[in-house]
Amino acid sequence: MMMSGLCDQLCYKCGIQFAVPSSWREARIETKKAIVCPNGHRLFFEWHDKKSRSQIVAENGQLQQELDKAQTKLTSALAEVDRMTARLDQREAERRDADTDTDTPASDPTHSTPRRGKNRKAVSA
Repeated sequence: MMMSGLCDQLCYKCGIQFAVPSSWREARIETKKAIVCPNGHRLFFEWHDKKSRSQIVAENGQLQQELDKAQTKLTSALAEVDRMTARLDQREAERRDADTDTDTPASDPTHSTPRRGKNRKAVSA
């Protein structure tokens, strides 16, 4: 529950949720001082690589932009795959139609009509 000027804090160790003043919490984060939960567990806000919060926020912004660009590229690549698949399907259908039409060529003297499909018998002249 968020009250005006307060923010919820959750202890990673005991799971207790407690409220601290927002401005105090932000100051603790910036100065990298610990917040202590009501059960005495110390919560630290120092990152393992010693980066400041503003550096991490800036890096996260850059990474989000890169992710957005990659998702856009992926979306257009998937659309291209769909277009190419549709073209391939169309060409395969055209090829099947052409193969079916020329099963028995009209120039073959043993057949008076072209055959369509595998189950039809040829009509001899």
